[in-house]
Amino acid sequence: MSETTEFRIVRGEKDLQDIKSSWDTLLKTSPTSVIFLSYDWLMTWWEAHGKNKEMYVIIAQQGEQIVGIAPLMKIKRIGGTQLQFIGTPLIDYADFIYSDASIIPEIFLFLFLQKDWKSIALLEIPESSPTLQHVPKRLLVSEIFCNECMKVVFKDINIQELQQYLKKREIMRRVRVFEREGKICFKKAMTLDEAHFLLEKLFQQHITQWKNKNIRSIFLDHENQSFSKHLLTRLFPDHMEIYGLYFNDEPIAVLQGFFFSGVFTGYFQSYNMDFAKKGPGIIGFKMLLEYFITDRDDIKVIDFSRGTEQYKNRFSSTVEVNKGILISRSPLGYMISKIGHTIKEKIMRNPQLHEKISGYRNKLLSIFWKN
Repeated sequence: MSETTEFRIVRGEKDLQDIKSSWDTLLKTSPTSVIFLSYDWLMTWWEAHGKNKEMYVIIAQQGEQIVGIAPLMKIKRIGGTQLQFIGTPLIDYADFIYSDASIIPEIFLFLFLQKDWKSIALLEIPESSPTLQHVPKRLLVSEIFCNECMKVVFKDINIQELQQYLKKREIMRRVRVFEREGKICFKKAMTLDEAHFLLEKLFQQHITQWKNKNIRSIFLDHENQSFSKHLLTRLFPDHMEIYGLYFNDEPIAVLQGFFFSGVFTGYFQSYNMDFAKKGPGIIGFKMLLEYFITDRDDIKVIDFSRGTEQYKNRFSSTVEVNKGILISRSPLGYMISKIGHTIKEKIMRNPQLHEKISGYRNKLLSIFWKN
């Protein structure tokens, strides 16, 4: 970059309000242009979860123009202060915000000159992001695997074949089971009141659904419900969409997602456990895809986001990977972090081992809750 770049650290939300427009304008041209990096998403998260954390947003500026943003926060961890992306761990994709990748080494070097952190953990960066290729080699950096993300990219698939798949006997059999017993339909929330109604159903269903697996639902925490409600108020209807699968006028499955830059990203989904064996989640995704194919020419990609659950495998056409960057000031800290995340990566890439360890974890958690 030819011009001199000036950097500053913003430590409070009020100081960011003046650059909201510049933030979202820069995001449109950034390699990772996702809803999770928008000003509204991150600041809504901060309002709900920022307690006991310190905002640490890096602004890179050339003259009057903002050319780079690192939306970070500082948290206290065993072993010292760590920098992370704002939104961790609820953020499905994260990255620096920029249009010219040559600013990335400058951001990292500016960060390294700051003496108020011990480590940096930047997780959920898309593998295709230039950020991963521009980390200065002089830093003690380890690149790690985070998650796989499944997607339907419409330009890469045969729409007619997808439509035929959605009419397979196995899927249609599930639909007919409901049709024999009553009325089933799939609807998008068109008003804010309808959206809030479905969001409350999502909370209830999610809590019951995960309790049945001996896993604690994140919606048992008031902060997560508050975050979702405020995000709905802030983003609906332009960037947040909520859909319900109704059986006899009662929602038995709910999907919450985001629409941004031609991509619909599924975020949270739930279903009524009373109907679990009949596959309401699968039927809901079938009807969602049919709706997108026939009525939404503005959607180019359906992103099922993080995770490789079976229902995502049924419908996705491509798998992409999120990676992370670990930086430590000390060789010992670097080695400990690298070993820990290498073990985690091997576990996550081995479904049987991952399931076995998750089972032990869930048993321990269930014992803890009972006590």
